[in-house]
Amino acid sequence: MGRLGNRTLGLVASAILIMSGHAASATPTKPPAVKVVLKRKGGEWIVDYSFRKSAPVWFFQHSKDSIDRVHWRLASWKVETPGVKLVRLGQFDALYRTDNRSLRDVRLRIVPFSRPLRSDYAPALTFSDGGLAFYSHHFVVSPLSSATAVEALPSDPD
Repeated sequence: MGRLGNRTLGLVASAILIMSGHAASATPTKPPAVKVVLKRKGGEWIVDYSFRKSAPVWFFQHSKDSIDRVHWRLASWKVETPGVKLVRLGQFDALYRTDNRSLRDVRLRIVPFSRPLRSDYAPALTFSDGGLAFYSHHFVVSPLSSATAVEALPSDPD
């Protein structure tokens, strides 16, 4: 390959690195609004949420009930953090503070729910060898200013 060919190849490689995010950036990356950690502790499953954005209510975007009409998250997740509730608001499950202050850190104990949901995939898959897989989208939350704002959302917030 001639000089021009090597130069073109170098430019293409640089463009690929930049587009894939592997090139060094002068701008620091912004931390996500929510940090979610799922862990097993003493035979139980624990989910820790750390909210970095101020909001008194965080709703779960994936809130379909099971095919037998059970609100699976309310039935299998228990809030351990004082002053925080997990409730059904309109078409969505939501975490909120009873005193309307912003949520910061919330801990939940969960029992994996692997029954089918209506119009969505099961939150967890249980394998015959005892293994377990969680679908991460069932842990995704979005902030809103009030419980009333969540209740007013259409069934598909997108």
